[in-house]
Amino acid sequence: MVRSMVVACLFLAYQSLGGHQLTYATPEEQGLSSEGMAKISEWSAKYVEEGKLAGMVTLVARRGDIVHFEAVGQRGSGDSRPLTRDALFRIYSMTKPVTSVAIMILIEDGELGLDDPVVKFLPELASLTVLKEGERLSLINPITVRHLLTHTAGFSYGWNPRDPVDALYANVNPERAADSNDFLRRLSTLPLKFEPGKQWHYGVAVDVLGVLVERISGKPFNRFLHERLFEPLGMVDTFFNVPAAKLDRFLPNHVWDWRNRKLTMFTNANDAEFKRVNFFSGGGGLVSTTADYFRFAEMLRRGGNLEGTRILEAETVALMTRDHLPDIVPPVNNGVARRAILRRGRGFGLGFDVVVDTVNRRGAASIGDYSWSGIAGTFFWIDPVLDVVAMGMIQVLRSPLRLSTEMKNLVHGSLITDEN
Repeated sequence: MVRSMVVACLFLAYQSLGGHQLTYATPEEQGLSSEGMAKISEWSAKYVEEGKLAGMVTLVARRGDIVHFEAVGQRGSGDSRPLTRDALFRIYSMTKPVTSVAIMILIEDGELGLDDPVVKFLPELASLTVLKEGERLSLINPITVRHLLTHTAGFSYGWNPRDPVDALYANVNPERAADSNDFLRRLSTLPLKFEPGKQWHYGVAVDVLGVLVERISGKPFNRFLHERLFEPLGMVDTFFNVPAAKLDRFLPNHVWDWRNRKLTMFTNANDAEFKRVNFFSGGGGLVSTTADYFRFAEMLRRGGNLEGTRILEAETVALMTRDHLPDIVPPVNNGVARRAILRRGRGFGLGFDVVVDTVNRRGAASIGDYSWSGIAGTFFWIDPVLDVVAMGMIQVLRSPLRLSTEMKNLVHGSLITDEN
């Protein structure tokens, strides 16, 4: 049995983590119940005891005050040391909102526009084709920056071996590029799944955005993020390459073995992964802590500003966090849009999943809340109606658990009042 340990959060006026102040309050001071927050601890501890998780860090904040911040369990299924709140996680696709903010910074700087064709800056992609009925055809419309941000460009990830485009992706594997130039070279040989703007499909579009930031800014992507985002926000534990001095906080990764229904630790913090990276993946390359990512998310909740440091204008954040798909993807089949992501009341903004219909969702939500997650089980959401930022951090690939939905239900169930 995996040993569990709950690290209780002290509700102080201020508490430092990672060298920066985080503000705390009791749940009741922010209209939430202590009993409800305790249920989050019990919920995560239950999964640890069942062997479905080695450990988990959870955080809930309302109106900027943290009301719950706990680490439960241990570092890994094969590492019995207690999990700590400052643990370093591979956040994978939670890198995408960070990259989306980076490109919007450049848009505010006047360096490019949402509807600019990508080939204006990345001519290496000028010869892209689209695969239709087995034939590669020239594009009718160019890929724009907006297409990249909304996953409507036609790129893929190669996850479906029965799909002809995905089969090509699996062979070329642009995610394994040595650097940005190699990424563009590999991607330029692959066809799109559809004409830009015709469908929503998850793929390497945000990796292209990361390369675009490099090309326009003239700086390596990691340096741009450090100078324009991480350093201004006090995100001292977010990077592509884990510094040697911080490797002791870098967690091992796991995979859920569906056949044997057990958790398997398949790597550890001493492996080369995230230590000698030269391709700074805008779609999935960052390592971070819960506290660091909270600072990023809280900046967004506050409309682009944190503690007097403005990253984006409030109008830009509002633009990013509304559903853009109705403006891009055309309706077909008697008005039903080709937007599979909307089947459960979801739309997509400029880098975020956006709730557009609470009736057809699984579980609690507010209209307009926005979120994203990582393939190893990390997740966050921002609820602008309730002024809530919440997140959970684990390291499990192919997890059978719906942690984000379950935690969101617990947070909504802990509400005492919605009054400001």
